[in-house]
Amino acid sequence: MEIFLYEPIVQGSAKKFVDEIQQFKNKPVTVRINSGGGSVFEGLSIYNAIKTHGQVTIQIDGLAASIASLIAMAGSRVEMAGNSLIMIHNPWSATEGDSNELKKQADLLDKCKTTMLEAYVKKTGLKHSEISQIMDSESWFTAEEAFELGLIDVIYEPLQAAASFHGIERFNLPERIKSMTQTKNVIGSDVEAKLKELTSIKAEQKRQGDIKARFYLFKKKASPQLRDVMDGCIDDPAVTVEQAVERVNNQLGLESIGADCGAHGANVVKVDPVTGMIQTGTSGPNASFGSNQDHNFLQAATDALLIRNGVRLNNPHPASRDLRNMGIPEIARNFLRLSNDLNASGYSNRDAVVKAMHSTSDFPLLLANTGGKSLQEGYQFAPITCREWTSEREVPDFKEQTLTKLSEAPDMLEVAEGGEYKHGTFGESADKFKIKKWGRIFSITREALVNDDLSAFTRLPFAFGQRAAALESDEVYSLLTSLSNLTDGSPLFDSTRGNLASTGSVLSVSSLGEARAAMRNQKGVDGKTIIDIQPRFLIVPAELETNAEQLLSSLVDSSKNNDTANPAWIRSLSLVADPRMSGTSWYLASDANQAEGIIRAFLAGEDRPYIEEKAGFEVDDFTIKARLEFAAAIVDPKSLYKNPGA
Repeated sequence: MEIFLYEPIVQGSAKKFVDEIQQFKNKPVTVRINSGGGSVFEGLSIYNAIKTHGQVTIQIDGLAASIASLIAMAGSRVEMAGNSLIMIHNPWSATEGDSNELKKQADLLDKCKTTMLEAYVKKTGLKHSEISQIMDSESWFTAEEAFELGLIDVIYEPLQAAASFHGIERFNLPERIKSMTQTKNVIGSDVEAKLKELTSIKAEQKRQGDIKARFYLFKKKASPQLRDVMDGCIDDPAVTVEQAVERVNNQLGLESIGADCGAHGANVVKVDPVTGMIQTGTSGPNASFGSNQDHNFLQAATDALLIRNGVRLNNPHPASRDLRNMGIPEIARNFLRLSNDLNASGYSNRDAVVKAMHSTSDFPLLLANTGGKSLQEGYQFAPITCREWTSEREVPDFKEQTLTKLSEAPDMLEVAEGGEYKHGTFGESADKFKIKKWGRIFSITREALVNDDLSAFTRLPFAFGQRAAALESDEVYSLLTSLSNLTDGSPLFDSTRGNLASTGSVLSVSSLGEARAAMRNQKGVDGKTIIDIQPRFLIVPAELETNAEQLLSSLVDSSKNNDTANPAWIRSLSLVADPRMSGTSWYLASDANQAEGIIRAFLAGEDRPYIEEKAGFEVDDFTIKARLEFAAAIVDPKSLYKNPGA
């Protein structure tokens, strides 16, 4: 499901985009960008539409300049072609009128910059001053530079389409960028033509990948003659995988690539683990080749399977790209070859998988690594909203726990000359809790492996990882919305705690202001010391998400009939919306570094989630057990505020 932004962002672009993306409601979408930008306000509307949609992958195929670069920041995952560009600068416009009109326009542009700056800061984690400097100087970034800065998450193969950049001709390009660009406008062609071109590129990439996979065991440090044959096969689009195999066989005089040839005691060929050169020897009980080769193949195959099924890896094995198009049965055969199984090449898919699963090779470890990594990736990258406004704590055991409040640190006391320092104590949390154990088992069947069904041990564990992470939100929002009393006899939100509005009201500048004042006036356990809780997050049910987003992104106070500015502190709030909540209630929460309202507690020293695996004997399967030892707990009710809504 793809949407193309291959044109300037002009009046009407936002309406067109919103109509398109709403067709894919609650479904993952890929937005492909090759645009020089345009209208700031149209772009902001597109940015907000992407943020509210959910799972959106941004792919920068050519150029994301000006407001198009801001649109790219809205993606839950941002990818960039290796030969594409990003440009960031201050918002600008052409206008006319008297000095008052020009001043109004300047003020409006400053407000737009504030909104844009926040988006770049949130994506990169850089300081506001650093992003402001980048915007002031009209900064251009290659894919590598954008990745280092944190603007994107991954770089993908350069596309021919990205050699042309739509809209780039209207900018003053730095010299280092000019050499990379052609100003030819490819946007005149229709989307069908572009899709056809991309399909052709992908087909060629697959052909090259398939050939590289078949040659993996030889590496690229083979003899010069063999390397020339391999490179020639890869570079010639007319050479099929089968023809490439035949050419290399003719060069080596072998019956199969990377395997033993002939009967017991015949010559075998493998790659020297140190030099990477092909070495020959005699097969049999005394044959020995370095174990580093087995380890490298294991790591490369693990990463290749994960990448092939869309799992993001920060530092994949360098050889994983060559193996991405190798099927599971062929990988099993290669493990058997590495363990000196003379018959590996002749096994059927079924026999290769079964023998590898129950052999002394590293194939079972591949299954464990792949399933385990996929589970961890699913857990780490799940879109779990509670992670934004809660903090993590580790506890040593399953016993009942009571945690200290960050906001309840003791006051500093004056120390007279020569006098003693007095001890102080932290306040304790308002509730007690125990770590709980959660878990599930899933199995990978022999049939799934024979059928090269990647979902069995990449997508399925990935989904399990996501559910393990979702469990955190289930528990956190259950505490946030519960009306039950805590161990001190009062509910989480209560007038006696000063964190509950006396009457419900809709979201507005006024009601948010009242909530903010209540939080900032919170006092410590002595009832005197002001602890000044600063609101940082606005938490709403999914039903209020759109209204909340409009309020937080608006440059003016919509409740006024003039141009009264929307306060900067409201526009700086981070919006959190979650479907686990319902009704009209809305909440404010502080930054967890100042005061922790609800925390996510984990058992110290345990992986999240913890994974164990076992190969089946009675049945042909491979089982992975996932365990998460976790609990959500209330620490400091004063760092939260609730308005029942209206």
